[in-house]
Amino acid sequence: MVRPYVVEAEREQARQSRRRLALVLAADFGSAAIDSRTTVHALGRTARLLLDAGDEERAWRGTAARLGVLERATHPDPRERFAGVREFADAWLRAAGA
Repeated sequence: MVRPYVVEAEREQARQSRRRLALVLAADFGSAAIDSRTTVHALGRTARLLLDAGDEERAWRGTAARLGVLERATHPDPRERFAGVREFADAWLRAAGA
């Protein structure tokens, strides 16, 4: 069995970086495991920031379907997120009509 990577060091520097990117991951608090659902959350937040015209996330430039995919990917409850990157990517492509 593969053991997940665990966040341990340099938390303050990471916190400052996350503030700039507005990335808030559940695994960043304490020593929680970084698993596939945490990765999905990070990808979802990144996509949201790249497809929004401003830092306040009030100018979404994508489709409603893709916004729905990102809302699921970044759900506060990890159990409600996509189980993995493949599932997230498939939903993203379906939302684009690909």
